Amino acid sequence: MLRGPLIKDLPNVVHSNYLMVTGTVTKEGAKPEYALRRIYVSSSQMTTECKVHEDTYELGKCYEIIYLPYTKIGVVVRELEEGECEDLVQED
Repeated sequence: MLRGPLIKDLPNVVHSNYLMVTGTVTKEGAKPEYALRRIYVSSSQMTTECKVHEDTYELGKCYEIIYLPYTKIGVVVRELEEGECEDLVQED
């Protein structure tokens, strides 16, 4: 039986069940051979790992991102304005 992350996310795609994260891109993974890059989005509540197309974000800026729970593949919905993001940044 197939149980990989892609198979687990199929019902989420069919039913449009995506997770959403809003926060600042604080870290990125190594540049991959393909277009998706692992990023870390931090808010005051948590840090979330997801994978987005490398041309859709900038390190240090704040975004709203939807992503699939198992594969962590996501899409940047929009960049947030400065005032929208101030309360979300995690203090270290």
